[in-house]
Amino acid sequence: MEELIVFIRQWGQLCLLSLLAAATQMYMSGTRITFFHYFMSVLMAILSAYIAESFCIWLGLNDGLKTGIIGIAAYVAPHFLTGLNALAKAVSKDPKHFLDIIMRNKS
Repeated sequence: MEELIVFIRQWGQLCLLSLLAAATQMYMSGTRITFFHYFMSVLMAILSAYIAESFCIWLGLNDGLKTGIIGIAAYVAPHFLTGLNALAKAVSKDPKHFLDIIMRNKS
C-alpha cells in the first residue's frame, strides 16, 4: 500500500511540474497555441528524458555523456512529434501523391 502512495505522489509531482512548465512556456511564448499542446510537449520531453536515461544506463555510458544525450532527447522529442504531425497532415491531404512518390523511389 505504501508503494502505491509513493507512486501516486511521484506521478502527481510530475503532472504538477508539467502543468507549471506548460503555463510558463505558454506565458513566455510569442506564438499562441493551446495549453494542451504545451502540456503535451512538456510531458513528451520528460518522458523522452527518462527513456534516454534508461538507454544510457543500458549502454553503460559515463555521466558526462549521459547528461548530453538526455538533454538532446528532451529537447528533440516535442519537435519530432510536431514534425510527425505535419507529415501526417501532408499525407492525409493527398495520399495518392504520397504513394506515387514512394513507389517511384522504390523502383
